[in-house]
Amino acid sequence: MRAPTIPGVAANAFPHSLTMPYWDIFGLKVAQAGYQGMVIPVIAVAFIIANIEKFLHKIIHPAFDFTFTPLISVIVTGFLTFGLVGPVMRVVSDFLTNGIVWLYDTAGFVGSALFGTFYAPIVITGLHQSFPTIEIALIANIAVTGGIVCLSLRD
Repeated sequence: MRAPTIPGVAANAFPHSLTMPYWDIFGLKVAQAGYQGMVIPVIAVAFIIANIEKFLHKIIHPAFDFTFTPLISVIVTGFLTFGLVGPVMRVVSDFLTNGIVWLYDTAGFVGSALFGTFYAPIVITGLHQSFPTIEIALIANIAVTGGIVCLSLRD
């Protein structure tokens, strides 16, 4: 689920065609970007919230821990997600995607074999969930592939 005011996947996939709305938080313009379907920002944010929660468990008295640790963790992580971590990790995701597309385009079947070599560890980490956009781009080249992904890997 996501808030209806936060742009969906289309705003992330086609940033040039849509205007990204912004929140004005204490004079800081924060993009209202939705991170659904993005794996790398979620992994980074999960790491951050886990560390914040561990820290808070150490400093908050046990009588208040049950109430205030989750509250503070989510509020702090929410601000960090939209203000810093999300935008940075979205750029990292774009570099990863562009790197894989470049590998397909320049190295042909050798690049495909190299990518296939690392695909199993990528699946174990869950990062393969970010690849449908690349696969859709390969399928979209229907003039060459006829819509079949494995044919898009040929020269």
